[in-house]
Amino acid sequence: MGPDRDGDATTAASGDLPIDYFSASPSIVSAAMEPVAPRSLGPSRRAISGTGAIAALLTVPVWLLAFPPEKSIDPLELGLRVGTLFAALSAYACFARCNARALEAGWFVFSYSVLLDLLRQFTAEPVSWGKWPVLATRAAALVLIAIGGARFVTRRPRGRAHLPPPPVVRPASDLHAEAR
Repeated sequence: MGPDRDGDATTAASGDLPIDYFSASPSIVSAAMEPVAPRSLGPSRRAISGTGAIAALLTVPVWLLAFPPEKSIDPLELGLRVGTLFAALSAYACFARCNARALEAGWFVFSYSVLLDLLRQFTAEPVSWGKWPVLATRAAALVLIAIGGARFVTRRPRGRAHLPPPPVVRPASDLHAEAR
């Protein structure tokens, strides 16, 4: 830990653990900004990532073979969809490190809905088909993201429970009054 405002390292009650009270305040931002050591994927994370990769790899050829190709593809619309998919997959890689399964699963389902939206640019689906696959997966994704986000925000930060409470700092005028 780092020094306090006076430059001295504050130590815990046992005297051997340096504590920086000014950077140890638990918050969502500080928890998200802490470096995370590389860790192996647990069985549930491997299941989410593996299932997601298999679903995406199977969906692309099935979708492209199931529907006739689109007569004209708008390059601006295609670029927007590809950029959105890249951003969603990049964010998925970040959410996978949060150790929140529902949030990770929700963001995967959202990324999958963006993939379906991209595939719609290449094919001409029947009018009765519409946008319901994209909208249904996005609705499910938003529910999972809301549940996972609420769990992630409300859980107690781990690793900080051992810290003692910060010292009480009294103004200098109180110290002079006690000395009299």
